[in-house]
Amino acid sequence: MKINYFSVCFWLKSRINSEKKGVYIKIPKLILFNKKNNNIMPFSSEDRRLAEDEYNSLMHLSKYWPSDGFDVHFIKPLFFLKNYNAIFTKEICADHFFKIFRQSDSNNGTNNRSKTVKNVLKRLGGTLSKFHKLSLEECRFNSESTILKMTDTCLKLKSIGVSSKYLDHL
Repeated sequence: MKINYFSVCFWLKSRINSEKKGVYIKIPKLILFNKKNNNIMPFSSEDRRLAEDEYNSLMHLSKYWPSDGFDVHFIKPLFFLKNYNAIFTKEICADHFFKIFRQSDSNNGTNNRSKTVKNVLKRLGGTLSKFHKLSLEECRFNSESTILKMTDTCLKLKSIGVSSKYLDHL
């Protein structure tokens, strides 16, 4: 079992006809980051909304995620047990990308891991581009209000100590 700030997760594995099968079960819970509360039950309305939204997102990605050309796949949702706030997905086995990324970065991009990272980022960028193009539509853009929002955000960032050299070239 694994507990993080927003969920309790665990795996179920079995062998059927000499083939390994596994499911991943995630129970979203908002309050787990609060050290004073170590109870999973009861589920709040926010916990339930978090789980339903996550499951709906997984279903959307499962339906619309482009599967051709880039060899980037998303977790396959199996079902959602609403009473237990539990999301069941197909188990995947893979290397944790961020560990590989950090190892590559610590070697200044001079090893095979850095080539792997560049390849993964290229494939991920390509498939994300394809995914976002699915919902691309022409619309009006109000540049004045956007510029005002950006200016306001930059002023707020400067007020909390962010250096102007990062903000003055926008």
